[in-house]
Amino acid sequence: MRSYDANMTQHLPATVRHEATSSTVACTLTTKGAAQQIRSWEQVVEQAIDSTPLVDGIRMTFPAGLTEDLQRLAASEASCCSFLTIEVVTSANTASITITSEAEGGQAIIARIAGLPPFETVSP
Repeated sequence: MRSYDANMTQHLPATVRHEATSSTVACTLTTKGAAQQIRSWEQVVEQAIDSTPLVDGIRMTFPAGLTEDLQRLAASEASCCSFLTIEVVTSANTASITITSEAEGGQAIIARIAGLPPFETVSP
């Protein structure tokens, strides 16, 4: 949801979270749709200014100008991959996206989204 101030400056929500609703790794996209989704992720991920592996996923940080792209991708990914929890947090200068999953096999999907080879989980 967008809001505007008196000068019509657009303000995006500071945090948008899509909670996992399934523990089964399954994607509802077609092969073609999945390929398009990965291309969309690749175009955004290449602009990351930081990437941090987490115990159950990854956090990537981007310039704040990519907030809308991240929110759009997060909503799209959450609608087809309900085993992922995806959170976009925006500050004045950056936007970060955290993608996690407790589902077995979820880490491989997260690595693919992040443009990484499959990674080992980080020890707590």
